[in-house]
Amino acid sequence: MKRDLAATSHAVLIIGAGSAIATAFARRCARNGDRLFLCALGASALALQRYDLLLRGAGAEHTHVLDVNDSDDRLHQCL
Repeated sequence: MKRDLAATSHAVLIIGAGSAIATAFARRCARNGDRLFLCALGASALALQRYDLLLRGAGAEHTHVLDVNDSDDRLHQCL
């Protein structure tokens, strides 16, 4: 039995959300009705990403400035 994953909403965590490829991916996920959790190193890039999604009628449930190279900045803070 084949499942139609496109008809199912998902929770999607995007790390590096300020990049161009992440932007395209976030837009696609938003069109599918997925719940978005965005993390990026730069606060301004993250804010632009969130604003872009809002203009398209979607949004990010949570955003967090995160440096994955910093051991004190834990990924679980993003969730």
